[in-house]
Amino acid sequence: MKPNRLFTTILEGKPDDSIEVLPEPDELIIPLRTTRFQFNDIAVKEGQDIEMGTVLARDEDNFSLPLLAPRGGIVRLEKVAGHIVLEKIKSKPEKCSAGPYAEAHIQKDDKTAKIRLRRLVEMGAWSYLYSAHDYSLPSPDVTPQAVIVSTMRLEPYMARGSVQIKQEFETFVRGLEHLQSLVEYQPIYLVMAPSDVSEESARIQNAVRGYASVKVITQPPIYPNDNFTLLARQLKLKSTAEQPVWCLNASGVLTIEKILSQGTHDTRRTIAIAGPGVEKPTQVKALIGYPIQAILKGRVKVEPSRVVYNGVYTGRMLGDDLQGVDLECGGLTVLEEQTQREFLSFINPGFDKQSFSKSFASLIRGSFREKKTTAIGGERRPCVNCQFCEDVCPVGIMPYLIHKYLYQDMLEEAEKARLDLCILCGLCSYACPSKIELRQQFIEAKERIKEELHSVTVEE
Repeated sequence: MKPNRLFTTILEGKPDDSIEVLPEPDELIIPLRTTRFQFNDIAVKEGQDIEMGTVLARDEDNFSLPLLAPRGGIVRLEKVAGHIVLEKIKSKPEKCSAGPYAEAHIQKDDKTAKIRLRRLVEMGAWSYLYSAHDYSLPSPDVTPQAVIVSTMRLEPYMARGSVQIKQEFETFVRGLEHLQSLVEYQPIYLVMAPSDVSEESARIQNAVRGYASVKVITQPPIYPNDNFTLLARQLKLKSTAEQPVWCLNASGVLTIEKILSQGTHDTRRTIAIAGPGVEKPTQVKALIGYPIQAILKGRVKVEPSRVVYNGVYTGRMLGDDLQGVDLECGGLTVLEEQTQREFLSFINPGFDKQSFSKSFASLIRGSFREKKTTAIGGERRPCVNCQFCEDVCPVGIMPYLIHKYLYQDMLEEAEKARLDLCILCGLCSYACPSKIELRQQFIEAKERIKEELHSVTVEE
């Protein structure tokens, strides 16, 4: 992938380095569905008075992963569709039992490791784990060939791991030690920005130097260098279900340490409230289920606005189907909703925006802070074969060619063109001057190829 202005733009609305802890809410609206999980097996009843840590539901398709109550309260199952609502929220207990799995000293025998892995599943921490090959939840019963820990979060406006580490450095280092004990001699690759970019790099490298299996890997802070699938390929790791590569961010490492050292963990998620539509872009710690509208209240400075769940490249427009912070939320991005056409839009001068093609008049301005909006910056049209999507693709495929195959419903040809290598980073969609939603098209095509070309029919 060639460096270009698209990836070096100074964006308005990036979050600062502070982390604000939100006050306790009046109620929690806990989503039963996230990007990867569906908690369909409900374990509580209407009106039930529960305590913090009670299992609300389980995802039976993902190793019975539990959805735990972040606080105690009264259960309401039908108040908000697709969510469990907790009313009359109880304060967090001043002291939490360390439990039988907390460790004064980190143990490294195989039997203890299996027990502690199950503990991570039962306390919901396994939701922080990803498989490198398809971003699914890895099996806790299969030892990985390697682990990738990334301290970088490079998609614009997302919560950054480097900020969390700075505030909880000792916890993070001890979490790495716990992680090493869980996988024994398998290598752990700690991915971070170069020392001249990340203030904590040298400190972390010195701290992990004594761990034989922890290897520090530096990456230029250019999106999508934090993508787990891409990182695994660069490290020559071929991840499969039988030989997985576990992946997690800084939050996951911190959570592992708190569970295994203290027997409990913070039920908050660190998320960014950012974008050019936010008054003071920052990062916050919010309980799972924290009402999203309560988080945004008083922070949005433009109307009309659009809220994007997670990042601008891979996120989605926030809808009524998501009322509270879910297990996988990393940010809420607020953009100004463009309701009027740009001045001289018929020639699309682009004085206030930059493009991969360098075709906008902003070239004469030099470096400036760009304000992202919901405007697509042009008109939708058929593919013009410019091949910009190929230029920005980090895995070297030809999105324009795959698009043409899919347009003609040629699934076999699209597969042969290596659609399977696509990491769904969204750069092709962003760079496309024809405004073709390539990423969404590829998501749907991958599912169709799986169902129509590789489905197994069982004969009775």
